[in-house]
Amino acid sequence: PDEDIPEQRKIVKAMFSNIDNDMLLKYSNFLKLQRVIAYCLRFYKNLKLNRYKRSLGNLTVEELEQSEIILVKGSQSIEFRDEIKALKLNKPLLRSSKLISLNPFLDKHEILRMGSRINKALVSFDQKCPIILGSNNFLTNLIIPYEHRKNLHMGPQNLLANIRTKF
Repeated sequence: PDEDIPEQRKIVKAMFSNIDNDMLLKYSNFLKLQRVIAYCLRFYKNLKLNRYKRSLGNLTVEELEQSEIILVKGSQSIEFRDEIKALKLNKPLLRSSKLISLNPFLDKHEILRMGSRINKALVSFDQKCPIILGSNNFLTNLIIPYEHRKNLHMGPQNLLANIRTKF
């Protein structure tokens, strides 16, 4: 069985480098998709560890945050491929880009975020520079009902304001 471990690592690493719409379409619930990715990340991490040091039990907050980062990056790489490539190369965005008015930048996790003019405000980084998601993106269509249920079925204006604190 130990000979299979390098092969398993290659498979799991390839899965995370290319999250596409096919994987996103298999789930109709954001929380479930996030947890599946978190468990896959844990599996990948545990492959490298001695069996006595492996993570077991409930998912941690860090694991869930890491899975959200992977989901957002995968979603953005599908819809904003050209913009991300230009920003990584420190080139200006094309004038035809629909993101040019948002002053986008890549954060430390290489997530596309909206530039902000409220840098001195006493709010979180997510509120100052929200994550950019496409309007017709499958991940966006999972986040909206998730936030709606999480916030006890609040009205559309409150829901939109709540989602915009992060996305």
